[in-house]
Order: sequence, then C-alpha cells, then structure tokens
Amino acid sequence: MTRRLRHRELLLTLKYSTIEACFSVPMLNLTMPSFPFVIAFAVAALDWSPAAVGLMAALPHACNFVQPPLTTFLRARLSLHRIIRIGFLLSALPWGLVALLPFLDRARDALFAGILVVATLANSVAGVAWSSAIAEVVPPAIAGTYFGRRNLLFGFWTLVTVLAVGQWADAGGNSLRTFGWIFAAAGLARLAGYFFLTRMHFPEAVMRPDPVPPSTSEYRAPLADANYLRLALYVGLFGLFLNLGQPFYPMFLLQVLERGVGDIVLLGTLGSLGAVLTLRGWGLLTDRYGSRPVMSVAALVWGGCSGWPVGRWPVPDCTGTCT
Repeated sequence: MTRRLRHRELLLTLKYSTIEACFSVPMLNLTMPSFPFVIAFAVAALDWSPAAVGLMAALPHACNFVQPPLTTFLRARLSLHRIIRIGFLLSALPWGLVALLPFLDRARDALFAGILVVATLANSVAGVAWSSAIAEVVPPAIAGTYFGRRNLLFGFWTLVTVLAVGQWADAGGNSLRTFGWIFAAAGLARLAGYFFLTRMHFPEAVMRPDPVPPSTSEYRAPLADANYLRLALYVGLFGLFLNLGQPFYPMFLLQVLERGVGDIVLLGTLGSLGAVLTLRGWGLLTDRYGSRPVMSVAALVWGGCSGWPVGRWPVPDCTGTCT
C-alpha cells in the first residue's frame, strides 16, 4: 500500500510539474529583461536609451553572479521548497505594478527598473533551487524521457503564447496600457503555476533546511583547474560578444526597420523553433565528432554570419510603393 501511494505521488508530481511549466515558462519568456519582448517594451513604450537597454540586458548576468552566495545563505535557513515558493511569488507579484505605469511620470522608469531587479533576482535564486529539488524527485531511469516530453509541451505553449501576445501588443498600439495588461496576465500565469507547485510532493531533503550548506570554498575549487579556466574564458568571451549585440537587435528592428513588436516576437519565436528542431541534429553531430569540434565550427559560422555587413545595405522606403 505504501509503495503504491508513493508511486501515485510521483505520478501526480510529474503531472503537476508539467502543468506548472506550461504556465510559468511562457511568462518567463515575456518578462526576462534580456528577452526581446521586454526590450521591445522598454524601447517602444518607455523610450529607453541604448545605455539603459544594455544595463537591463546585463541584469540577469549580474543576478546570476549574486545568486551563489545568496543561495548559500538562504539554504542554511530555509528549505529548497520554501526558497522556490518565495522565489515564485517575488517573480510574479511585482509585474502587477506595471499597470500603474500609465498613471506615473517621473517615477515610471524607476518603478519598472525596480520590478526588473526584484523579479530577475527571484528567478535566478528560484531557478537553481528548482533544479536541485526536481533532481530529487525524478528517477534517473526516466529523467531523459520525462524532461524531453515536458520540454516539448511547455515549448509548444510558449511559442503559441508569445506569438499571440506579440500580436496583442501590436493591436494595442504598443501602449503602456496594453503592455500593462500583458505583464499583469503574465504575473497571473506565474501564480497559476505556483498553485500547481503547491500540489507537488517532494522528499524530506527538499522540505527542510540543509544542515551543512555548501561552503564558499567549493566555489573556489574549480579555479585550480586549468582546463576549466580555459573553457570559462572561451564561454565568457563568446557570451560577451553575443550579448554585446543581441539586446540591440529589437532596437534595430523597431527604430531602423520600423517593424512592430509582433514582428520582433515572431522572428524570435522562429529562432527558438529552429533551435528546438535542430537539437537532435546537434546531438548526433556531437556523438560522432565530439563537443569541441562542433563548438568550434558553430562559433566560426556564427561569427561569420553575425559579422556580415548588414549596415551597408540600403533600407527601402516602403511608405508608398513597396509590396
């Protein structure tokens, strides 16, 4: 009887985890400050400068830098489950305040910046705690199959939701009021995901504070590995160059090509869809040739395509005759 009850709890937890992701992941794609939708909002509705957009896009990386010591501090005092629940709420509730932006003037930018800081830091901490907690739940024998199916389901809903919201923003004229409703709906979706989180079952290790939290010395240990340092340098430089241009891509589409938010979201969604469709191909290439050759070739191709002199192409004037 006990074994059957535990099996039933596991099945319910896996089901609720999938439903939670179908609510939460689309919301995250609409509210992460380095993603196109929030950048488009900052440019089209708040008229933020490139410097402000760059700082906003760098916020998730700053939060990830703060996250390890903060998580260590919290883990000694709170359970993983409590950290996840607090993180969910702090990442969802502030977005309801976006509805106040149309009624503010001078405090508008400061309020939105505060929302971004609180929600992004909460997501960073909750995301790590969630990964640790779900690893205690899903049996290794079914992890690949389960997460593959879960990712496919929430990926589909993310594509549908983001595309629909992009058209909603365009139909509303990219106004503060329209974006306020969108972000408020995203926060409510996160709260719906929170409800299904509370229905999940976790083992005892997730429900109590860690009596021996990770030591800060564990963060310094990888620095003694020369191979790790070389990999960190490569990934760091690649990420640096990628993020130097990526946040300004929506600005280019909005201000230079004069495209709408819906078009920006559509292009981003097509890019995400392409990434999903090629995952199996990358896996086969890695199995055959190894990770290092695939990473090297991909970096060279990406760098060559990104460096193409797009800025020299004339931008057509489609005010009258272009079809």
